[in-house]
Amino acid sequence: MRVAILLDVLEDTGSLRAIERIVDAFLEGRHVWDKDNQDQVLSSPWFTEETGDFRRLSVRESLEKLYTESVYSSPVSSRLMHQLHLVITRQPDITHALLPDEARRLLESPAYVVVEDATSDGTFLRAMMHALGRDELAQALAQQWWEIEHAGGKGGVEKRVAELIKYKHIPADRILVIADSDRLLPCQDTETVKTLTKCGSKHKVTILLLHKREIENYLPISVLQRARQRDTYRAFLELNQEQRDHYDMKDGFKKDKRGDAILPQEQRELFGKVRRPVLQALCGGFGPNVYQLFDSPGHQFDAQSVEHTCTTCPREIDGMLDQIERLL
Repeated sequence: MRVAILLDVLEDTGSLRAIERIVDAFLEGRHVWDKDNQDQVLSSPWFTEETGDFRRLSVRESLEKLYTESVYSSPVSSRLMHQLHLVITRQPDITHALLPDEARRLLESPAYVVVEDATSDGTFLRAMMHALGRDELAQALAQQWWEIEHAGGKGGVEKRVAELIKYKHIPADRILVIADSDRLLPCQDTETVKTLTKCGSKHKVTILLLHKREIENYLPISVLQRARQRDTYRAFLELNQEQRDHYDMKDGFKKDKRGDAILPQEQRELFGKVRRPVLQALCGGFGPNVYQLFDSPGHQFDAQSVEHTCTTCPREIDGMLDQIERLL
């Protein structure tokens, strides 16, 4: 976050302990000191007059160090981090303002990305950060400046969001929900879409529903070629991109008594022209643990492979990672 500390707080000796903690967050790069506020503080009598208060001197020295580093170094973030703005003050009626102790608690709390399953979805997010070179965001995750929050399925998403807001006092603009859309065909308004959209409106949190059916549909061909289900893989190669986007990667199609694929009603047009042997080979899918291929060593997984997999919704993954950065 981008933080301004108003002089009424700095002049209050009782607030200096909280301010010390907040300045520590600036020094470690977790949050940044608002540049406009820097000039106000550094030119104020509070900063320039002599004082024997050790704590005040310590805060002044740290703020001066931060200012010097901001002048002689490149920006802390080259992307979208630190866009949220916070003002620390004891004055009422100031937009985005908190008291010092409230601000300290907020700034020391992580942002949250709520997902259905922290294991599989976490593997997906880490793979995408690596593939697209989002090292700064990955480092922020390692330092627990943001966390991947397990909801235990779609039914648990709203409950988890409500708990974060009510019990952990996390502002809605520091919570993001990322979930499978469960779409069986492009732009389908599924029950998942309806339910989570309603959740977002109710709690004022951002909901990101994947364009494709599930995270597993984002596995590049170059990665899937190592899957054990060779017949399924060869059949998958015969699908066009929209069909790949909405195929059930884990379970595939069900079979009837004759061994033919049972196409869901919604997918009969989408898959209607696919050859019978191909559909038969697509029954059973790649298995429930196919998501583990996101983390398989030696597999080709880079920005180009992500781009080739996301032709029906270009830059979707970059946009998703941008949204996470905006929480910080």
